[in-house]
Amino acid sequence: MGGRVLRSARNYTVSLMASAASLGLGLGIQRWLWPELGRGDSLEFALLALVGLMLGAGLARSLSRFPGLEGLLASALVPLGMWWRDGFQLGLGNVVDLGLAFEAHFAALTLGALLVFMARGGGLAWPVRLGLRYLRFKMITAISVVGVAIGVAALMVVLSVMSGFEGELRDKIVGAHAHALLQKRGMDFEEHPMLMAKLNRVPGVVAATPFIYQEVMVTSGKELAGVFIRGIDPATAQAVTPLDIEQGKMSDLRTSEAGPGLFLGRELAKVLKVKLGDTVQVISPLSEEMGPSGPVPRRQAFRVAGVFHTGMYEYDARSVVVSLSEAQRFFGLGRAVTGIALRFDELDKAGQRAKEVLTALDGYPYFVRTWYQLNRNLFSALKLQKVSMFVVLIIIILVSAFGIVSTLVMLVWEKIKEIAILKSMGATADGVMKIFMAEGLAIGILGTGLGLALGWLACMWVAWQGIQLDPEVYYIERMPVDMDPLQFLLIAGVALHISFLATLYPSSRASRLTPVDGLRYD
Repeated sequence: MGGRVLRSARNYTVSLMASAASLGLGLGIQRWLWPELGRGDSLEFALLALVGLMLGAGLARSLSRFPGLEGLLASALVPLGMWWRDGFQLGLGNVVDLGLAFEAHFAALTLGALLVFMARGGGLAWPVRLGLRYLRFKMITAISVVGVAIGVAALMVVLSVMSGFEGELRDKIVGAHAHALLQKRGMDFEEHPMLMAKLNRVPGVVAATPFIYQEVMVTSGKELAGVFIRGIDPATAQAVTPLDIEQGKMSDLRTSEAGPGLFLGRELAKVLKVKLGDTVQVISPLSEEMGPSGPVPRRQAFRVAGVFHTGMYEYDARSVVVSLSEAQRFFGLGRAVTGIALRFDELDKAGQRAKEVLTALDGYPYFVRTWYQLNRNLFSALKLQKVSMFVVLIIIILVSAFGIVSTLVMLVWEKIKEIAILKSMGATADGVMKIFMAEGLAIGILGTGLGLALGWLACMWVAWQGIQLDPEVYYIERMPVDMDPLQFLLIAGVALHISFLATLYPSSRASRLTPVDGLRYD
């Protein structure tokens, strides 16, 4: 009893020391040698996985049964350390990062231990050959293979479609809006020409343009719609927020003898039942003119000079564009604007570029909001849904793993006599364990490969078929698919990891059988 306690204490001490070293090395390299990389960067996970691989190989040499609770404890310290680094703050993105870090470390740790385990204990060729001979496609084996395949295929299709939704929405939002908006606290933003010259000298800022953004009503005959009106500078706006103009051209926004011009979104033009050259009334409740019953709304006639299309129903049905000078005149702003729209060289570095812009302008009273901050609720909802679906579909693979466990347990008791004979002929416990691990991994590999093929074919069919969607509900017209090879590799790795863990208990039971257990009743 005392020896077992001492061995257990030694094992946990070794795992604690090794995991602390791996955590310090992984996070230290990521934080100090590459400080410009953000949290959750793939380099951090790669470093943790590399250290986990070395840790698993080292622990497998010193522990008799590994991975086990010691390995689980070693990997659990990784997300705990990252959580401490984040100030013990929990959020959706943070939880995802912590889970990925644990999986990267534990999966690599398991792989390292497996490689060392396979290299010892009498070789690898004969256990694998014998394990594959034991593999028979009975009904329960087929169910296990099909369960893994269905889980992998479903996970591939769902994540590919949801990644396609996220990418499509991001492209359309960024296509219709700037990468970031520079605004000023207060209503006297009149120094924008001077700031434009400064912004064009900031590294990473590709283009900048002033804009005005207000909410108004547009009427045409008996038709009425509440819209957002945007005043733009025709000379610089296309470099920041290019409009896909289907009818008319940018120069038509300028005031002519027929009156000031106005561009409508495609869906809004349908709602108002207007065409090029027609007149619409723009009405704003913001007015300083007083009447007998209170403020008198501003009203002005505009001619329809063009129709644009962004691909998002919500924007095309509620967007109006006029020239910056007409917007200033209509709202009585003088030379003031709402803000300056910015376009950066790299979309993914919008947050970093926004900080550089604020530094160049000395901060207050200015502030910058990036495209992600402006649409945080939408993308947070998409990410939450993606994570939820991932967890739900992983459960399908976990259920199929129980099928692998039951298959191997039944096989162990069916082959108990053969195991006894192998033990009496000199087979080691590790060698017997490898036999059943090889069979379980064969089921996992076969199911994962079949699932990858089915998932890829299903994604290709969805992309080729072009399933139509209701744009009023989903904002886009067709179901998008984004087939990311790295995402498929992650799915396959998770499925194989679960399949491997499912083999540990049955194969461990088989390795502990003695010749007497198998030959007792013969």
